[in-house]
Amino acid sequence: MMMKCLLILLISFSAFAQDGESESESTLVHKSLVELKNLKPEDFDKKIDDYRNSIEKYIEKKKRVCNGEFTTIILSDSEDQSKKQSKKLSVDEKKLCFNELKAIYKTYINHLFLVRSRFLKFLNKKRIEELASIRDETLKSIDSTFNRKR
Repeated sequence: MMMKCLLILLISFSAFAQDGESESESTLVHKSLVELKNLKPEDFDKKIDDYRNSIEKYIEKKKRVCNGEFTTIILSDSEDQSKKQSKKLSVDEKKLCFNELKAIYKTYINHLFLVRSRFLKFLNKKRIEELASIRDETLKSIDSTFNRKR
């Protein structure tokens, strides 16, 4: 009997830790979305893959949650063994879950667009500056060549 109580406590703490973990995972994704939106163009190449991988991984996991692909373990006093039960989400829960997923996905796509747009403008500006520098050097070279011939 004591072992059952200990097992129940252990599993309940484990379940609480998992729920807390999923909340912190959600918080981390929202934090990542904000960081992604504010990503500097200079850091784009170094950091974009990390943001993309973590956010897309979360989105895939959230899809699986919304589709009810996870199981629940139920402990019973009358039985010594645990039962695995697949708990399907209700229609309203599914709708809410997919609405949350849709909002996260749209935010991700919009932030990704903003960051890529800023990065392309940054690259374009950098290349125009390089082009202007090459033009200036070429003009100086032409001037020095023709000044020597006079």
